[in-house]
Amino acid sequence: MSVIGEAALFVFLELLGGKLLDSALNFVADHKQLRPQLKQW
Repeated sequence: MSVIGEAALFVFLELLGGKLLDSALNFVADHKQLRPQLKQW
């Protein structure tokens, strides 16, 4: 049972980490896109 629990926890952390990383990358990309737009103003 503990092996299944560890596997489930690992998958959960992988998904959570992936989503957080994806969100961080999107935030950085959006920030880089906003900077040129602000300079145009």
